[in-house]
Amino acid sequence: MRFSVAAAVFALSAATSGYAKVQMSKSGGDATYYTPGLGSCGHNNVATDFIVAVDHATITSFPGAGANPNT
Repeated sequence: MRFSVAAAVFALSAATSGYAKVQMSKSGGDATYYTPGLGSCGHNNVATDFIVAVDHATITSFPGAGANPNT
């Protein structure tokens, strides 16, 4: 009895499941690799830190941003 119930559930789930369509798109951009070091906040970053590079206009206009202590 258990096997037939399990088989019926499996058959129904396989019959009713559908594959989701994947929308493919292409985009472009540039990537840069660098070795982390002293960041704009004055902290020394290491290779295991999660950091990103941000352009000058974005970092200086960020709310609460101050002067770069490294300049």
